[in-house]
Amino acid sequence: MSESDNEITVAFAKQMQREAERAYSTGDLDAILASFDPDITITYADFPAIHGVTEARSFIGSRLARQKNYTLTKELRAITGNIIGGVWSGSWVDAQTQATMHGRGCEFWTMKGGRILLWEATFNVWADGQQGKTPIV
Repeated sequence: MSESDNEITVAFAKQMQREAERAYSTGDLDAILASFDPDITITYADFPAIHGVTEARSFIGSRLARQKNYTLTKELRAITGNIIGGVWSGSWVDAQTQATMHGRGCEFWTMKGGRILLWEATFNVWADGQQGKTPIV
């Protein structure tokens, strides 16, 4: 980040994304949680809001346990004030069904002191060989 807590540089935003890619792809829950402010709020698709690092640990830990051989790519789309906007795509093997899965989504990180204070995200997921489905066409 720059000297001002409200100004994020492109280099910082991309560094945060690379660190997230590594942490999720290796299943490093502690590294993921280290990027969060202790007062993190996560609004992730249609899941109930997640508050604080303890709830985040439970939610993300459960997700990582189900996603084997996870690969993740994040791309920076925008920076405004203390908000980083991006898109992501990933693939993994579902540990319960053994199906190869794919997903993509968009997210906004509201930053505070170099950490994510608010993570807002939405996504689509589909099994290998299938097309993603949008409920309203």
